[in-house]
Amino acid sequence: MIPTRYPEYLIAAMIIILAPGPSVLFVIARAIAWGRATAVLTVLGNVSGSFVLSSLVALGIGPILQKYHIAYVAVQWGGGLYLIHLGIDAIRKRAVHASDMTNQGPVGPTPLSSIRDAEEITQEVFLTIYHKLKHFRFESSFKTWVYRLTTNHALNYVKKEARRKSKMTVFDDQTEQ
Repeated sequence: MIPTRYPEYLIAAMIIILAPGPSVLFVIARAIAWGRATAVLTVLGNVSGSFVLSSLVALGIGPILQKYHIAYVAVQWGGGLYLIHLGIDAIRKRAVHASDMTNQGPVGPTPLSSIRDAEEITQEVFLTIYHKLKHFRFESSFKTWVYRLTTNHALNYVKKEARRKSKMTVFDDQTEQ
């Protein structure tokens, strides 16, 4: 039996698939900060998590959680306790995390100097997508448009930082004289 709202479902599914969600933005940020290899590993981790979730759904975890309230509450508490664990672990290791964010050591060749740079670019790209979405003309795929916006923002950011650093160098040279 074919559902009567199948075309609407397909359209909604395609829109959801094409819209850049938090996972896509996270991958973009990691790619900008650490390069292609890290981005590919991030995608693999994300896909693995989605596969586990999809498998649980396919095995029927939804009806089980709906039928047995205790199972639903257990999943909620388990997720909440895990988030608390992650928060406590982050607080305990904050010095290590802070040094990792500011000093990445020998990473692959990338013009960006820290995760903050990548996060800033990602935020700018997301805001640009939000503001310019109504002007998207469908002359190319949505993915190509987002990729081009991301590339342009990253290149502009690198140029802006290079200009800023060169101005600081000139200023430092003048103050020494």
